[in-house]
Amino acid sequence: MPVAPLRAKKSSQVEIRARKQKDVITYWCRWMVDGKRENRKKKQKMKDATVFELDLGNLRGGYEVLLSEILETIKSEVDQMCARQPAFQRLPKRIFHKLYTPPEGVFLVRLVLNDEVITLLFRWSNLYFLGFHSKNIWYLLKDCESWEVPPRSQLFYDDIKSLGKSGNYHDIGGFNIMIGEGQFIHCFRPFAGVAEALRTGGGLKALISAPLSFPALVISEPLRFLPYREWIKT
Repeated sequence: MPVAPLRAKKSSQVEIRARKQKDVITYWCRWMVDGKRENRKKKQKMKDATVFELDLGNLRGGYEVLLSEILETIKSEVDQMCARQPAFQRLPKRIFHKLYTPPEGVFLVRLVLNDEVITLLFRWSNLYFLGFHSKNIWYLLKDCESWEVPPRSQLFYDDIKSLGKSGNYHDIGGFNIMIGEGQFIHCFRPFAGVAEALRTGGGLKALISAPLSFPALVISEPLRFLPYREWIKT
């Protein structure tokens, strides 16, 4: 059941759409202030993203810690956001007694395997997977806006390339994907070798066969649904 829209003032509107069955509610927030906010948002300088890390050499212990750290950060961000708001505009800290995601910003998950690092990019508001950083190049899905890319001062890059696909499962696959420790490596390797694969012409097909959907299946969805989170940890 959707949550009724909350009105802060005449020139602003907040709409929250949520489903009760989710354990962490992704929060769709639209502010309209004289039609100018969206333009300001696109022009603003992106702040440093929150960074999490998963060592694939210590997957059993590290994976559960990763999800817990992200959930704790969601709680902290929402609590701080609510505390900054004037009392008459203040949003609830929970919906149906459940967490909801911050309305803005992105976060990074560093996948580490020996000396190699692949960095995944996610949006806070809906937990969408937006792309990945490999060998100083960002490879982004069509859902990602230019202002959502973290600044070079945080994570250096030489170039940004579009993968030409959106983040929905119809575009990136994900309907017959195995979930397990070995699959993390199966995701990591194509991301690490994507530059060469794209040069030879078969790169995008290899990514769609499973790797592009894997970050959503093992990070985004477990954050949304507790039963799935408990199942995947086993």
